[in-house]
Amino acid sequence: MKRAAALVVLALSLAASPLAVTTGGGTEKTGPGTWALYTPSEVPWRDGPESLPAGAKVAVLEGDPSKDGFFTMRLLLPDGYRVAP
Repeated sequence: MKRAAALVVLALSLAASPLAVTTGGGTEKTGPGTWALYTPSEVPWRDGPESLPAGAKVAVLEGDPSKDGFFTMRLLLPDGYRVAP
């Protein structure tokens, strides 16, 4: 029983993987319904805005925060920084 379930999970994951991944560290243009995979060395870090503490970095991975719609961003904050609720 466990072996059959493991084979089903393996088959489904192998069948879905070519459809889901866009490789190349986000260098391709992506559209709705697709996503890009970034390795840590490929994340496009920039200095954070003045509202964040000195040394903060920001990376916008998808979308445009200044426009309506969804966007994805990462923050790299200094050690010990606390995010207020």
